[in-house]
Amino acid sequence: MKAESIGSKKYSLSDDNGKSIGTLSYEGWFSQKAQATFQNSFLSFKPEGFWGTSIEVVENSKHLASISMNWLGGVSIKTANGIEYSIKHKGFWNSKFVLFDNKKEPLLEFNPSFKWSKWAYEYDIQVLDKKILDDHHTIFIAFYATIFIFRTMTKGAA
Repeated sequence: MKAESIGSKKYSLSDDNGKSIGTLSYEGWFSQKAQATFQNSFLSFKPEGFWGTSIEVVENSKHLASISMNWLGGVSIKTANGIEYSIKHKGFWNSKFVLFDNKKEPLLEFNPSFKWSKWAYEYDIQVLDKKILDDHHTIFIAFYATIFIFRTMTKGAA
């Protein structure tokens, strides 16, 4: 899978065959508010709290998940139906972000690379567990959470 930058505030996710899965669009350059559109779904990401370290994910006015940053620089994702995931940063020179399920099994790996021609980051997404391919909601939530961590680390450059 791949997430390509379209302009400065939008990403297009595609599968290994280049077929579009959907898009993730931010309201502004430094905004945490975003919308994901895929299949017949529309997700909204809205910051919560004073510092904006928690994000609420809403689909059709219904709470779907919450994303929160922890003190170690990772992110936890808790869905409305009780499933928990975590994303952790790995590496130093070759940064990557790994999505784990509640059993600490890796599901996805996001590898950012800076594209000078677009002046933006793009992400190569490695599928580590094929069962995640059927869950586009989790893929988009995890992708948003990865950008959330990366933007925090790079002070908005993602």
